[in-house]
Amino acid sequence: MSEEREALENTVQAQVTCPGCGQQATFDMYPMVNTQANPEMKQAVRDRSAFTFVCPNCGEKTPIDYGFLYQQPEDSLIIHYVPDEQQRDQIHKMLTDPDNEKVQTIKNAGYVLRLVPTQEGLLEKLAIFDAGLDDRIMEVYKLSTLSTLRKEKPELDIEKCDFLFFADEEGKHWLQVLNDNKPYGTIGFNDKAYWSIAGDFVGILPDLNQEDPVVNRETAMELMKKMGGR
Repeated sequence: MSEEREALENTVQAQVTCPGCGQQATFDMYPMVNTQANPEMKQAVRDRSAFTFVCPNCGEKTPIDYGFLYQQPEDSLIIHYVPDEQQRDQIHKMLTDPDNEKVQTIKNAGYVLRLVPTQEGLLEKLAIFDAGLDDRIMEVYKLSTLSTLRKEKPELDIEKCDFLFFADEEGKHWLQVLNDNKPYGTIGFNDKAYWSIAGDFVGILPDLNQEDPVVNRETAMELMKKMGGR
């Protein structure tokens, strides 16, 4: 089977109406991405071109959001991006079922499994693992940063603040500050602070591939409780 034919068979074509000119055209969606079989998809996901409809008539670009299974076998990484809450709950149940032999075999082979609800969350996970970092430590690092932000930016609604880790075009790492899900600004990522936190959790964390597939702020809060109980 040629690579072109394999890629075609792994796509679902959707009809999209261009918001600019009203022309209808097809858009290829990928229910499953395997970067070993299709290496070009590794960058296409990261630069969002996999989620961008380009009108063949007027050239206008329109973001298209859809869930899919992202597999990066060369780095033993699998991420389920599932926007639908009910479906996400079902997949979480499957991924955490100790009697699911297929899932346990994948974990025992060293694969890291993650489950995210948003496209931004998917891209953040990829940025974290691309940088060779631990997403659990990153969530604790975010909590620490939130504590500092509370003192420096009293005008912010801290309860509605969150962060997204990302790398810029030069490879420098940042945290995007979100306030009530809206971009507020950016904060430079402090490598020394991150690795200091990582050192505190040596011996506490399970292997990455044995962690619950949902890693978020709640994960960090649970880890802080464990740290307090040592």
